Amino acid sequence: MGITRRAFFDAFQNVIDVGTKPETEIELKAPFVEWSKTEIAERGLELGVPYKMTWSCYRDEEPACGTCDACAFRLEAFRNAGSRDPIGYAERPEFS
Repeated sequence: MGITRRAFFDAFQNVIDVGTKPETEIELKAPFVEWSKTEIAERGLELGVPYKMTWSCYRDEEPACGTCDACAFRLEAFRNAGSRDPIGYAERPEFS
């Protein structure tokens, strides 16, 4: 699942610790790392997050592909949350 894993953030914190002076205190915060994509989507919907302005696709241009892992996880999260993802997709799987 890419950079959303606890191990990634732990390793990155280690890079920060090794790469800064001992007296420098920088703590990497990842408050949602233990949440599922569905939990994040649900909470964002509750808070009124403007998901139309967010991006998950590996592509760097619109529309999102709809087929990469990031798109698949995002589409599944919205489906599980009982909502439709508001961004455009080149290909939108049937389950979206």
